[in-house]
Amino acid sequence: MTQRTLAGCLLGGLLTLAGGRADADNMRSTLRCGDQVLSHGDWLYEVRTACGDPDWAQHRVEFQTVRYPVRTPCGNGSRERTCITYVEETIPVNIDEWTYDFGRNRFVEMVRFEQGQMVSVSTLGYSHKS
Repeated sequence: MTQRTLAGCLLGGLLTLAGGRADADNMRSTLRCGDQVLSHGDWLYEVRTACGDPDWAQHRVEFQTVRYPVRTPCGNGSRERTCITYVEETIPVNIDEWTYDFGRNRFVEMVRFEQGQMVSVSTLGYSHKS
């Protein structure tokens, strides 16, 4: 496995832990659209197919630093023996936040995606639509 591939795998795990800025009380990992339930890890395409176009959408790129282990030859010159060192890399992460206002008697929902996958759903309050 290359260092970049390993970094990508570890980034996914780190982003899963970090995902979102909202309070834990109004955050969850599922979104209901009609009879479909979308959940953590679903792709932008799947959400758009099930829920339609969002009422509001924002895209940005954040730079996040990931730390991952790498096997390297140990300092004694032996190629047979490997040691673990840690490498840090700052990488760009695509962030998309889509807001859905499903109308009266429903909460407004904000869906956060990182690298195109759903990481959280936040409840923003009651709808203002009639």
